[in-house]
Amino acid sequence: MNYKLLVALNALLMGPKMEPLLHPKPGAVTRLSEHKDKNVVDFCEHTLLIESATIRAFVASKDKVLEDPIAEGLEEYFNLLRKFKVKSNIALGTTLLHVPLAAALGDLGYPADPSKLVQRASSLVLSSERGGKIYYKILELLRPSHLRKYEGPIPAVGEGYPRSFAEVLRSAAWDLVHSELLKGYPLSLKVLSLIDQHLEEKKGIEESALLAMLKILSDHGDTLILTKYGIRAYQKAIADSRIALFFAERVGIKEALRELDREWRKRGWNPGAVLDIVSTGISLYYYSLIIES
Repeated sequence: MNYKLLVALNALLMGPKMEPLLHPKPGAVTRLSEHKDKNVVDFCEHTLLIESATIRAFVASKDKVLEDPIAEGLEEYFNLLRKFKVKSNIALGTTLLHVPLAAALGDLGYPADPSKLVQRASSLVLSSERGGKIYYKILELLRPSHLRKYEGPIPAVGEGYPRSFAEVLRSAAWDLVHSELLKGYPLSLKVLSLIDQHLEEKKGIEESALLAMLKILSDHGDTLILTKYGIRAYQKAIADSRIALFFAERVGIKEALRELDREWRKRGWNPGAVLDIVSTGISLYYYSLIIES
């Protein structure tokens, strides 16, 4: 196997390793802050599950033996969730975004530029049939806190299974993570671009990633906050983020985020969907460095 291909795959796993460490993040797990049900050590352990799922998808796609590498990767993740007795949602969104990238890399057979990689990842997701059922099985296992009673054109979780992964994603296309998979990762590419821009301005990788996070929050809000706390909380989070971005340019990103963290942590707000996208953008940044070397 091409050595550079393996290095590129390894680079695509940098986001899940690095994003949980970033500090400060409003209401989120960091290297210095935790939640009642999870901390940074849990996220570090969880990278083993994500890595195993992405490697499975990569190999299945590269060998061209199995028809659905997305389903293979998600099934590996599901099996490991049970083996590790994981009962809470630690990084499902991050896994959903990274498995297709690994499958796309295996399918292309060479380190394509990020724009081609994400387009192939999206097309593989849209062609996956069994992936929808496995995604439901993962949701049944984890029962994430944002999961609500659903009535619509596809079965609710626990009441049957969809016909395809695309059917699931389109039914909730308003969600940031689902939208990324459907549309070819536009916000993840935006994070990549913002990190590049900030690094050119002599900012470090942590500061650059945090600025990118705040910019995405300011422009798009967070759909996890929307689902858990409603439209007013969603709109208030956007307004708060824009104020924090304004002050970040004057007092520095970390001081601005510390103030935002104090407010959001009291409310229980956590921008989990945006952080999944930041993780993916970080992975694409390191991937781009590797393929250019």
